[in-house]
Amino acid sequence: MMNTKNNQRAKNTEMQVEAVFLSLLSQNHITKITVRQLCERAGITRTSFYAHYEDVYDLLRKVEHKVTSQIIPFFQNETTQEANISKDSFIQLFRFIGENKSFYQYYFKNTDAEIASTMKNLAQFAYNEKEFTSERQYRIAFFMGGLNAIIKQWLERDCSDTPEELVSILEIEYAKDKTQ
Repeated sequence: MMNTKNNQRAKNTEMQVEAVFLSLLSQNHITKITVRQLCERAGITRTSFYAHYEDVYDLLRKVEHKVTSQIIPFFQNETTQEANISKDSFIQLFRFIGENKSFYQYYFKNTDAEIASTMKNLAQFAYNEKEFTSERQYRIAFFMGGLNAIIKQWLERDCSDTPEELVSILEIEYAKDKTQ
């Protein structure tokens, strides 16, 4: 019973710190965010912060992992041979990014990170392959580059277009030629 309460308290602390962190991140570069600021705004002690995180950069890594790992379930039912990932999966992806836009705006603006590494893992899952042919690697790289560019542009526009509009763009740009 005691452990459950303590685990819930730890989870609540982490959720509070992450919410404050994302709020600060939307206004400041990470180098301007201090542990003291986080603790004051989250209403916790520095000892409590350090019980969960090594520093602000560790917090960023943990938030990054948490947020990007939440993308994978959108594509878990996509196991077709040709990896025809459904519109609904991409709509979910764009909605999720929109709901977490403070994080993703920082993520794409201030790091070299791309959603491509997560999406490459998803592509391997969807194709049910560990390794790809050279041609497929190029196609996936091309698609991931385009997807990253669309996401970055959308975030720069403050997610002003709907996820459905973005999926429509993907369909037009990446639809297979039906005449082949």
